[in-house]
Amino acid sequence: MRFAWGEIAPKDEYELDNYDWYEDGEVMDIGNERPDGTRDIRGSFVYDAATAVMGEDWVMPSESDFYELTNECTYSFTLSNGVYGYTFTGPNGNTLFLPVCTSFTFDESQGAGCISGYWTGTSHLPYPAGPKADAYWFHMPKNFIPYSSAIESLKDNRYYGNYIRAVAK
Repeated sequence: MRFAWGEIAPKDEYELDNYDWYEDGEVMDIGNERPDGTRDIRGSFVYDAATAVMGEDWVMPSESDFYELTNECTYSFTLSNGVYGYTFTGPNGNTLFLPVCTSFTFDESQGAGCISGYWTGTSHLPYPAGPKADAYWFHMPKNFIPYSSAIESLKDNRYYGNYIRAVAK
């Protein structure tokens, strides 16, 4: 299921006008402010879809969780049960599989491909450092090529629909 950042129910279309936290031409600040100025919605039954859907023992990952995943784990492009994605292996030997094609797109310059995005529970820095309407998401290579560009953490509009990979508290 896809969710807009800070919403706890999926919907058919993800537009700014139907974003729950958009009012009077402004995207509202939600969640707890952190010392660095970002906001954290993790663990809230009101804002965190992982917590709301799966219960209090589950949260959305933080941006630092995904940073750790890409910098402290090894990963490889794999096919698992007919689904392409990345298998991450941690220093302790545990593995995690994330599907790479969560939605399809067509770009004139790149051809058919897919967008693979998983929200974090971390907003981007507020103005003037960055757009208040952005949150961090974990982006995996767009094209269906095992050796394409590296996995990265990006910021994007909060009202976009992305997937959430819940993590245990």
